[in-house]
Order: sequence, then C-alpha cells, then structure tokens
Amino acid sequence: MTKTIGTPPPEGVVSILDADYHDTEQMLADAANVLDFSQPVAVLFMGVLGYARSYSDAAKIVHTTTAALPAGSYLGLWDGTDDHPDYVRMCEHYNRSGAVPYTPRSRQQIRALFDGLEFVDPGLVAINQWRPPATEIGQATPLPACGALARIPTR
Repeated sequence: MTKTIGTPPPEGVVSILDADYHDTEQMLADAANVLDFSQPVAVLFMGVLGYARSYSDAAKIVHTTTAALPAGSYLGLWDGTDDHPDYVRMCEHYNRSGAVPYTPRSRQQIRALFDGLEFVDPGLVAINQWRPPATEIGQATPLPACGALARIPTR
C-alpha cells in the first residue's frame, strides 16, 4: 500500500511504500501505483539486505526487482561485509539483542547481486571510498561495507 504525504512537488510524487521486501511482487505492484515502469527508475537498497532471511532471499529480492525495471534504470546498493572481525562480532552481539538479525555478506556475494548490470565508476568499493571528497587528506580506512551503483543495460 502506498501513501502520498502532503502535496506532490512539481517535479514528482513523494510516497511511502508500506511493504516487506520479502514479498517482492507485492512491493513492485504497489510501487507501480506511483512509478511509471515504462520509464527508467532507480531502486536503492541501502544497508538493508543483511536483514534478509538468507543470502538466497536477498538475491531473489534484488533480481526480481531489477527484472521488473526497464533498461536504463539503476540499482544502488550497499551492505555490511564480513571481512572485518570486529564488525562481524558487533553484528553477532546485535543479533543476540532480540532485534531482527543482520548478517554481513562477503564482497563476492554483494558483487553477485549486480550480475548482468553495468557498474558506474568506480564499481564495487567500500562505501566511504565510492566518491571520496576531493579535499580529503590521506586515505580513509575502508569501512566494512561495500556498495555500488549500476545501470540495467538494454536487454
């Protein structure tokens, strides 16, 4: 179910989609009430796919969503990675709190979520290194999270 908040701005509609991404087909059907899927759109999964029940569920969510989008659309996605022991321990501690469990994924798993898409430079990188500020002094330590922006090519 989508809900429009306030008066739509002249350049478009702002709405909230009240859906569980595990029910991807319903999410897409509800989004079609607001979005014109005959035109390119952008879909963002920002730090949320670690909450999917399994990696295969996360992959199904992303691939079902991108399959419904027209060529020229974009997928923006980032999630926590399992390559930093302190971050993995923090997630394990968080999961014992009774909250919805969060599972960091390998960089290879996150990379596979973009299969068939065309990366925008610089591709899949630590999220704090995707577009570092031009005035940055020194190199930032990569965060235990990676992501990318990718375009759905002409099919």
